[in-house]
Amino acid sequence: MKYVANSKLGIGEVINITDKFMEVYFEEVDQTKKLLLDFAPKTFDTYQEAEAFLNPEMTEEIANKVITEIEADKKIMADCLSASMWMENHNIEASKKLMQNI
Repeated sequence: MKYVANSKLGIGEVINITDKFMEVYFEEVDQTKKLLLDFAPKTFDTYQEAEAFLNPEMTEEIANKVITEIEADKKIMADCLSASMWMENHNIEASKKLMQNI
């Protein structure tokens, strides 16, 4: 028995494979889909392999890398906000000076 994993339909059980199509039953949504073999998703030998493909576990190393990237992005956004506020205040002051000369 073969299985496929689909982010919207869940894990499906391959019912039939012909020369052009793969017929898959998705229990979570109670639907049978006929997929073109040329565009069919990867098949898995066990349900657990398909489930692991849909829900990969993140290693601690990857999690730390993601957290580091998020912190760097937060700093960039804070710097941009600070620059934006400075520019806004600068423009307000410049506009006041221009209005005095009109």
